Amino acid sequence: MLPSDGLSCNNLPDAEVKQALISSARQTILCMDSSKVGRAFLARFATLNAIDILITDNGISNESREAIEQQQVQILTVSAEVPASLPELELIEG
Repeated sequence: MLPSDGLSCNNLPDAEVKQALISSARQTILCMDSSKVGRAFLARFATLNAIDILITDNGISNESREAIEQQQVQILTVSAEVPASLPELELIEG
């Protein structure tokens, strides 16, 4: 995602699906890790102002945050840290 160019992905069919979903939605919430901010991909599917809320990790730069917020996008950040201990998962074999 480039604040000036909008949202893009590497897969043309995925871009078409994303365009259709965004155009038919009342509200668009994008969940994306901060490593994708500032990168452009092959298929552009929306302008940044098509997004209402961006949920990303706290690795987003202040410069990127400001550029995105200028497009009237609300940004919610979450911690990117992994807890020291995670509960063990039981594997179910079937």
